[in-house]
Amino acid sequence: PDGHTLLHHHTSFITHKSFGVRDWAYEVYEPVALLFEVPCVLFTKTGKYKTLEEWVDDVKANPGKTSFATSSLGGNAHLFAEQVMNELGIREMVNLAAYGAGGPMFTAMLGGEDNISSAPLPQAMDHHNSGDMFILAVGSDERLPFLPEVPTLKELGIEIPMSVAYRMGVWAPKNTPKEVVDYWYNVLEKVISSEDFAKSSESLGVFPKIRDGKYLFDIFESDTRTIDELVEKLELNK
Repeated sequence: PDGHTLLHHHTSFITHKSFGVRDWAYEVYEPVALLFEVPCVLFTKTGKYKTLEEWVDDVKANPGKTSFATSSLGGNAHLFAEQVMNELGIREMVNLAAYGAGGPMFTAMLGGEDNISSAPLPQAMDHHNSGDMFILAVGSDERLPFLPEVPTLKELGIEIPMSVAYRMGVWAPKNTPKEVVDYWYNVLEKVISSEDFAKSSESLGVFPKIRDGKYLFDIFESDTRTIDELVEKLELNK
């Protein structure tokens, strides 16, 4: 643990353990810094639906005949999707299609194999901007300045506990010396706090929020309690 190896990872640390995908999580690493918060979005192939309400109407008119694509089971985008469908009261009417990775999922969506999907905003932005995909709703607290036409889930009457779908941080091997952790935090803080970095990252849907390792660990502890309760409530770990 000399500072030459670092891991950049996010809230799926928690969901994978809660879903039973693995039996360990962030606690096996040394927290260095929280870098970003990232919302999830709901999107469809352009021309399929113009609003989220159209999708819901389609699901209710065709129970068991529509599908929701997710990159993998146990990730935060999957949990986001389950929360939304549960709040809308349509979970049992929708087939879930898991592709194991983002690439195959987007390929399937582009081919029209599934009706709707969820993903971290940065993954969907290029497809939305190219016109191939259409973002129906975003999980942020307010509308985004670079997507002013896209409503938030809250505007649509959908309240979910994990509105911030991804918290992205940097971790070091366990027992990395404090002076090494402090060095990397200071380097990262300088980069993340720069005005140029903030402008370029927000346009991609990544929102800078630099905090130290203690904050990172504490917020993951809090998110773990929330996610564990959600997984239990929605019976996703069976």
